[in-house]
Amino acid sequence: MHTLAPRPTTVSVAFWIWLLSAIVGMVSVVNMLVAVNLLATMASTATEDLEPYFLLTGFGLIIGWVAVGAVVVQVILSVFFRDGANWARIVLTLIAVLSLTLVFSAPAEVFSWVYVVANAIAVACSFVPASNAYFAGSRRRRSTAQPVAA
Repeated sequence: MHTLAPRPTTVSVAFWIWLLSAIVGMVSVVNMLVAVNLLATMASTATEDLEPYFLLTGFGLIIGWVAVGAVVVQVILSVFFRDGANWARIVLTLIAVLSLTLVFSAPAEVFSWVYVVANAIAVACSFVPASNAYFAGSRRRRSTAQPVAA
């Protein structure tokens, strides 16, 4: 019978960082939406035509909803990660790599850099030996259908 070791501190720290980085990501999205709205207002004022306003506002809303969906996905993945799902650890790592590539599209955005640094710390915590042992033990526990230890 395999017993699951208690969740290591590194996994708990990474879990909370993933959650907090999702919140920081939302703050960045709100900043972007405010900028798009300001740009749309300026464009419609300059041309006295409402078409640019509606186009830019619609674009901002689409991007905003996609970003909210991404935050929800990151929160759900974080919960699976906390519970020892290795696939969630891999997906969150891919998200961190993607965030690194996206930060170069807006390098002056402070929240983007905070997001990248937070993700880098979470990834580092996710792959230390204690975390690796936890995920390996979790895989063995699932294969033998044992309950989750607190």
